[in-house]
Parts: sequence; C-alpha cells; structure tokens
Amino acid sequence: MSSMGPSWRTWLVVVVVVVVVLVTRGEAQGQDDSPPQPEVANLYTTRVEVTRITDQNITLVDYMQYDYHGPENKVAIKIPSKYTFTRYILNWNTGQMLKFKLPKNGEGERECLVRFVEEGVTLFPVLSGSGRNLSSDHIPSPGVILGVLNWTDTHYKGQYGQRGMPSERWDWCGLKQYEQDAATPNVSMATYWSASSWKMPVPEWQIHVSFPLGYEVVIQASDPPTPDMTKPLVHNIMYYRPDEVDAEAFLLPSEVYCPGMLPEGGHDFPDFSKDRLFTFSLEVKLPDTNAVSWADGWYDFEKQLYRIDHDVSSTPRETITTSEILDFNDGLSFTIPWGFGPGECWVSLINDTRTDWSDITGLGHLWADSPNAFFGLDTTNYTYYGLGVIRGLTGEEWRGQRTDWPPNTVDETTLTLWQWTFTHGNVSTVTSMGEVVYLERHIPIGLKVTAHHDINTNEGLFAKGSSYVYQLYNFDLETDVKEDLYSDAGVFDTYQCYSANWRDHLKFKLDVSSWVDVVETPLFTSVWFREYWQKLLAEKGTVSPLRITRVKTIWEDNGLTWVEFVLLYRHPAIGDLNTDLFQHMTTGVQARQFISQAIDNGEVFFDGTRADNGEAFRLVAVAGSLSIVTDPDCFSTTTSNPHSTTPHSTPPVISTTTTPGGNQGTTTTPSSNSVTTTPSTTTSTTPPTIPINNNKPYSSGDLAGLGIGMLLTGLAFGAFATFLVVIKQCHYAVMSCCR
Repeated sequence: MSSMGPSWRTWLVVVVVVVVVLVTRGEAQGQDDSPPQPEVANLYTTRVEVTRITDQNITLVDYMQYDYHGPENKVAIKIPSKYTFTRYILNWNTGQMLKFKLPKNGEGERECLVRFVEEGVTLFPVLSGSGRNLSSDHIPSPGVILGVLNWTDTHYKGQYGQRGMPSERWDWCGLKQYEQDAATPNVSMATYWSASSWKMPVPEWQIHVSFPLGYEVVIQASDPPTPDMTKPLVHNIMYYRPDEVDAEAFLLPSEVYCPGMLPEGGHDFPDFSKDRLFTFSLEVKLPDTNAVSWADGWYDFEKQLYRIDHDVSSTPRETITTSEILDFNDGLSFTIPWGFGPGECWVSLINDTRTDWSDITGLGHLWADSPNAFFGLDTTNYTYYGLGVIRGLTGEEWRGQRTDWPPNTVDETTLTLWQWTFTHGNVSTVTSMGEVVYLERHIPIGLKVTAHHDINTNEGLFAKGSSYVYQLYNFDLETDVKEDLYSDAGVFDTYQCYSANWRDHLKFKLDVSSWVDVVETPLFTSVWFREYWQKLLAEKGTVSPLRITRVKTIWEDNGLTWVEFVLLYRHPAIGDLNTDLFQHMTTGVQARQFISQAIDNGEVFFDGTRADNGEAFRLVAVAGSLSIVTDPDCFSTTTSNPHSTTPHSTPPVISTTTTPGGNQGTTTTPSSNSVTTTPSTTTSTTPPTIPINNNKPYSSGDLAGLGIGMLLTGLAFGAFATFLVVIKQCHYAVMSCCR
C-alpha cells in the first residue's frame, strides 16, 4: 500500500486497524447538542463487511474494499470470493468501468469487460437505494461509499453503542428504491461515526475526532409505540484510512487485455522514430520453466547493423559466449566466439533467397526495420494501461494484441498479448560537435508476451496463458556510453574474420584549414565524428558500413591531419554460400577505386558550424591523398613479441581509434611510424563446436512481424540452445581459411 499522506494521520480501526478522520465544526442538524458533522476525506481506503437479506430470507455476507481517489476521479473496488477475485476500476476521466474476473489460483480465464461508469450504480447502495443514477460526468461525493448522500439532509439521532463502541448516529430519508421494494415509506439509512468520548491515540491538539463505523438500511413497521424493525442491508466498516489509497488497486491486472478500453489522454506510446541506435542488456525467463537466458544488444537502424552477445550451446553441458553481428545490407551474419584466437569466426547467410538484402521492399514489419518497429508499432496499436510495477520499479504500461508472432508457428492464426513497461530515465545523445549530452526519456524496462491460446511452433507448444518475460537493463541510444569490453575496436567489428590479404588499410589527408583548431575540440576525437566518415566512405565505396572499420582520426605535430580506415573485401566464404550474392557485392578493388574517385572529385568532406562563433567550416579530403598504410598485422617475427619494431626518429603522432559505433578512442604517441619485419606462418586452431542446422535456409517471409522478434525468438525458443542459429535455420560454414 503506497503512502499518500503524513504517517501521523493513520490509526487502526476496529478489529485490525483504526484510522481517524479530522472533523470540522459546522452547523449541527437535528438536536441542539449535536456534534459537528464529520468531514470526509477526498482520498481514502475502506474495507467493509456487507450483510444482505434476500427476498428468500437468506443472509449473504460479502467483503469489499473501496479505494476512493477524488483527485484522479477514480474508484477501485475489490470483491474476493472462494474461487475468483472480482475487481472494478471506475474512471470518470474516460467514462468507463473495467470489470475483471481473476482466478485465485492463477489458473483459468482472466476476463476483462468494458462498460460505462453509469452501469456501476449497484456498487453504491446509497445511490441505487435512493433511485439515483451514477453520473457519467463526475465522481460521486466521498461520503456516498460511507453511507451519506448529502450531509444537509441528515439528522442527528444521538449516541448509540455500535458494535460495542460509543458512536454518533445520523439518519436520512429519501430511499425511494428501498421504499418501493419494501412497500413502505418507513425506510431510512443510519450511518454511524465514532463518538468523541472514545479515547484514541491521537495528537492532543485534535479536539473533535470521528471516523465511520458503518451504515445500515432500516425498515420500520408503522405500528407504534414498539414498532418492529428490519435491516436488509448492513455495512460494517472494518478498516478506514484517510488520505491514502492502495495504489495497486488501480493497476490493471497483468496478462489481461480489455478490448474497447479508452486510454486517458496524453499517453501516447513513446516515439523513437527519430532515434538511430538502441543499446541494451536483456534477460528472459522462459514459460513453464525457471530457465533464464541473457543477451546484450546493439541495434543500429541507420546502418542496418545489429549485434547480439549471448551464450551458445557448444555441448549439452557447455556454452560459449558469442557475438553475433548481423549485416542486413548484405544479408550476412558473422559469429565470433569469445576466448578464441584471431581468425576464429563463422559466416552465414541471413537470407540466401535474395541477391541483395537491401533490395527487400514491401515488408511493412521487417524485424528491426526501424526504431518503432522494434516495439511492433508498425503492426500493433498499443493502448495505455496506466502504472505497472516491474523489478520493484513503477513504470507505465502499454498493451497490444499481435497476430504475427511467433514467426515459427505452424498454426494458421495466432494471438498474443504484448505488454511493454516504460519508466523515465536519462539516455545519451550526441550533439553535432560530438559531445555526449543526457536527456530524460521514456525507456523500456520490461516486456511480457502471453499466448491467448495454444500456439504450435516448430520448437514445441507455446501454451495458452504462458508467457515470455523479458527484463531490459541499461537501455541507451549511443554506443560510446555502453562500453564494449571484449573488443579492441568497438561494437560492429568483424576485422578478425579477415586475413591480411582480404583487407586494405588506407588513409587520406584531411584539409582542416577552414578551422585549424578543430583538432583540439571534442568533435575530432568523438565516436560520432568517426562514424560520420565510416558512413560516408561506405556510401562512396558502395559497400555496407560493416566493411569500413577501425576508423582513426590522426593529428601529427607537423600539422598534418589524416583519416585512417580499413576496407574489408568480400569474404571468400560468401562465394561458397551464395555465388549470386558474392558476384553482386562490390569488390574490394572496386570500392577502393570508388572512394579514391570520390576524394579526387571533392565529394568526401565534413560540414559543420563552430560552437565558439557560429561560423561554418568544411573539412575536406585532399585530392590524390588516398594511400596504403603499412599494416603490421600482415607480418610477424619469430620472437616472443609478435610485432617487434625498429624505431626511427619521427615526429610523435596523436591518434584516436575505434570501430565507429564503439568506445571512445584512445590517444597514443608511438615513437616511430615505420617497422622492420620478417614474415612468418600461422597455425590453425580447432573451432568450437556449434550446432549446425541442416534444414532449409532462413527465408524472407520468416522475417515478417517480428519487431524485436528475432532477438526474442532466439532467446525464447530452445533455452540455452543456439541463439539466432536454430531459429534462423541458417547454414553455418566453418571457415578453415579464416585465421
């Protein structure tokens, strides 16, 4: 129960807890010595025992909890029974009443009915008994739940011993519906409030203290002086707490979808359409099991590059932590196990039915096609469901039904409920000058996917009511904030999959004469700046951004400024997997020619605006300056040091290096820029055992309707099995030539 008022105003009532309501002096009704009328709080929780006598003279007893939230125009009601919980949430902001029927043991249907608030009048005996309607425009007054329609019409009847406690009794008439049912006008309602003579542990300065004890409908016979009296309805208030409500009473139950529910205004699903990259960590609990899997994800929607780190089953009892780098420009997947030497990687096709992945069009819900598609917004309309609690954090929930997931179903139709939970947090973004700034945004912290019916998949049964529960951590929008400790070159790096003769280490001179001091600004050493060159060079070279890697910005003491990068060739394994795709891709020689031509034509440049004076500047590649950088990785010595060097006297060099999208660059000052080396040979290593799926390759149709589906599917089906391997049905080729 969440606190919404000062603790000194809370006392326990009757059997368990008594709470008090402050009262104010006012004009007394009825007797001259009547006490002040109690003032009812505009925010409270009360639990009542309700006794009813039916027409068949049967006594029924119910227990109910009312949470009255006047400031938010809501009332929540709980009614427990032997097998189910019935809950109502009446919201006058939307004019709707939600009725939930929930099984006590967690098994069975979880129903939600949407009605107009006017239909909830029977939940308020004071209104229904007086023949009044429940207004659709405003919440009823707080006294209605406690037995008072209007204090102006009440009459003080003196002190009574209500349930052994001294109490003040107030009566009022006008119960037209009860009069009609009883066929007599002698019907009244008596409401009881504690008398001031009852000593309670309250602050001494409180003069008049009174709290509700309950109310009852009294039907009196018409023959005096000792008329018979019946009480067809009795409400005994067992608990009352003013200025506080049970916050959970207003939370919509999990795994429940309410068709036709109107959301409150101003609660649109968070918009990520202008963002380009997500980074996050993820844990998933699989349905009907305690197994938990994990993954770290980097989704670059602009470059169409995705990386997932996860555990892959190498044997039934062993796993290997593996990085999966997916290039949706060329339709390739690079699998790199951790802890193995350089050259250990596996190349596979995401889709070998197309010659070029970037040609795919017409799929409105291609997985991770856009930031909003990550959440399924391209196929699903989500409705705001109010506050929700996950991992002890209070967040906001949006829910929607999807008919396109899971992707590997063998059924004709599927229906799943997706529940996203967001909270407010700081995320990073980069300015045009390469500086990282933090903004407060909605960030996802959890997702629950529940089956509305039994769904048969290639991996087994997704049973009705079972759920995949995903916990998201460290969600951010920039790569340099999420450190990558296992790569020396950043997030999207497949450098080690290529031997020296499958890549070119190149550089070009950068003319910074329009702003010489740019080399001393955060821009020059920022990840954002290097990513700019990566994307531009990939565009000019007509290759995927994955093939432009390890970009450096270098400033020498002699005033020369350079941009270094590595151009990766077509991987030879692609030719074995799909010759058409291999022939369609730009060769390394062609890409180098295209980049050189673009530099010579003045097409490789950076335009910006100085932060100090607002003047525009342009950094442009110098024509004819593209050249090869001697790569020490091509050679090794026979000594214990794999890269021995013979120093020469040269100016010191300051450089920053990373694979764009990775960590902040490091600054180094080598003592020389030339090396003396001797060639040597390399030895092969035994690759780790990774399960091979011999079924048909993954097809483009399988991608439809996933949002983050491939990540979710890989974690969800086949716990601790090959993530994004079995599910994708990709052929893995062990590349003995990749050293």
